[in-house]
Amino acid sequence: MKIVSIIKKHIWLFLISLFLILAIAAIVALNCFKTIPLQEEQRIYIPQDASYNDVVDTLVCHNCIDNEITFNSIANLRKYTKCVKSGSYLIQPGTSYLELVHKLRAGNQDPIRITINKHRTVDQLCSFLSQKIELTYEELPSALTNDSICSQLGYTPQTIICLFPRNTYELYWDITIDELLSRFEKESDRFWTPLRTAAAEEMNLSRQEIITLASIIDEETNKNDEKELYDMLGNDKDRKDFALQFKEEKSNFYYFYQYYRCVTLKLDSESLLKIDIMQIKIISIITYFLSLMHFR
Repeated sequence: MKIVSIIKKHIWLFLISLFLILAIAAIVALNCFKTIPLQEEQRIYIPQDASYNDVVDTLVCHNCIDNEITFNSIANLRKYTKCVKSGSYLIQPGTSYLELVHKLRAGNQDPIRITINKHRTVDQLCSFLSQKIELTYEELPSALTNDSICSQLGYTPQTIICLFPRNTYELYWDITIDELLSRFEKESDRFWTPLRTAAAEEMNLSRQEIITLASIIDEETNKNDEKELYDMLGNDKDRKDFALQFKEEKSNFYYFYQYYRCVTLKLDSESLLKIDIMQIKIISIITYFLSLMHFR
């Protein structure tokens, strides 16, 4: 009888334990699939030096979670507490706690869109980028004005701005400076197709010269029809032989700038001679590249 009683006792203990385990598992499962309280899409940012507690504080601050116990439980089960990954993440309404932890643990961040437009100087570009990505305003100029880094990319601190073609790009928020430069080196190579490169070589102009000249025109006017310089040259007015001067002094864009001002402002000058066919071809190519960069 004692043996039977002991067996029954163990059976009851086993059943009670099994019930408790199943109950706990059910609660955990329900919490895992419980949805977060977000009502609209929210973007959060996790810096590279962020701790797990920082992540929780960020989620709470943006109303992404309303039950820290549930989030912590799942995070511990998934071992997310020890493998926080930086980045920018878009959190959608209806996301479950399990999906949220999985997204953050896997580092499935969402890229941000940036549009590089009228940023003619390194300072302007750095100021713009530092507002969009994690890299600070202090970190960007130190790389973009470094002679060694610029030289490796085929530029100088004065021409490195030409590495960034005008366009809209998708970047990860926590991109490093090396990754940023590598990305835009590829974008620059993609922009300079064989056709565009051949057109520049035909005029004996470098990529940097083409982009700089085009940017000068674009800065002077927002009217696209005014960028068609060859339509604004006028008739047989006396003009300086700019073609020869440009050939000899093409590295000094001041001449082009002054000439452009004379044409657009329609100023007569005895120092200017008639523009020849070669000059019209040069201006046409500059306008062509300008339109490519502007409407691409």
